[in-house]
Order: sequence, then structure tokens, then C-alpha cells
Amino acid sequence: MAETIAVVMAGGLGTRLRSLTVAVPKPLLPVGSRAILEIILRQIQRAGIERVYVSIGYRGYLVKAFLRDLAIDGLCIEVLEEDEPLGTAGALALLPPGDEDVFSMNGDVLTRAPIAEAIASHAASTASLTMLVHRHPVPLPYGLVDTDGARVLGIQEKPTVDFRVATGMYLVRRSVIDALKVGERVDMPDLITSLIAGGQEVRSFEFHELWTDVADLADYEKVNLNSSEWEDL
Repeated sequence: MAETIAVVMAGGLGTRLRSLTVAVPKPLLPVGSRAILEIILRQIQRAGIERVYVSIGYRGYLVKAFLRDLAIDGLCIEVLEEDEPLGTAGALALLPPGDEDVFSMNGDVLTRAPIAEAIASHAASTASLTMLVHRHPVPLPYGLVDTDGARVLGIQEKPTVDFRVATGMYLVRRSVIDALKVGERVDMPDLITSLIAGGQEVRSFEFHELWTDVADLADYEKVNLNSSEWEDL
């Protein structure tokens, strides 16, 4: 089995954190004593991955400078430069040729996901792509009414509904990446939809450990209130 390499998507504009990301790209924002990007890279190394590419765009020179000063034992870090924003999947086409499976992770994800288990599960499957998914409970503030026409069959008072959500982490076969066009913007949901429409197998790997994306100011404040969660990495 070929090794798995990783790609961290760190080129986004971070528009929903604009007050903080005017000068600093989102992956470099601190959570406790470490930048988000360093936390991600240390988790990737703990999963047994030895080579990672960081895709950069917005204020990429700052990310490159940060990586030059960052040393993580056992992890070789290289950079992929996006001349134009390529979406959450397009940067994969910038990878040098190879036969490895690729673990792709958004640069604003903080998680305790069992990445090594996901890699093994994907490798043992025939799937073209495996999505790491997480259960997300959504409490409804209203009574949920079950009806048959006008007849009421029952009511659930303020139930909680569980959804499986995409986590911004994926395992991708090289055959999928080789079909991407260099320089073309591709978002991961569109890529997954096209694979399914083309009859290719897309699997899910569900995990229950901690996961959050740092999407906006409320998320950022929350992860900093719990920053001790990431201090042991």
C-alpha cells in the first residue's frame, strides 16, 4: 500500500472573520499558544503522515514565512501556491505526480478525529473518495407535529434532530486528482457530486470525537475559550 500524503487548504480569504483576517490569514490565527495551522499539522503528523503540502493563496507569503520557522519532527512540509483561488478541491491538481492516496483537510478545522483509522478504512475500500463525517445535533425550538393530511398522529416537543455533516476532511484517490485540470476552480461538494453522477463510489467515515470549523467570530471565540484542548499537541 502506497503512503498517504496530506494537503491542507490554507489559501482562503477568511471573509467571515474579516476583522481578524485583514492582515493575517485565518490558518495563522492563534488558538491558545499555537496557530490553527500548527495544530492541524501536528495532528497530521500524529496520524502517521510524513509529507504534507500546504496550499496557500491569500497573504501566502505570511504562511510561507510561518512554515519556514516551524519544525515538526517527522513531517516534511511543502507549499502549493494558488495564483488564483482554486476552491476546496482545485489545489489538489497542483500536487506533483505520484500514486499516494491524499488526505485533504481544510485549514480552519480543529478536531480530534481518528485520522489514522480513516486512512486505513479508505485504503481497505474501493472508494474513489471517502468523506469524514460527524453527527451534528440540531435542537428544534418548536413542537414537531406528525400528520396524515389534517389528522394529527402525534407531537414531539422540541426534539433534537441529528444530521451527518461534512467536516472538511477527505481521502482522495490519485485517479480522481489526475482527472482535475490545473488552474481550474473546483469545490469539494461539486467534485463529490460529479463522482457520484459518474458511478464512482464515495464512502463516509463517521467519527464521534471533537470537531469544529472556525467559520466565524463566534466559533473563534469558542475555540479560544477551550484552547487547552489543543495544548498537548
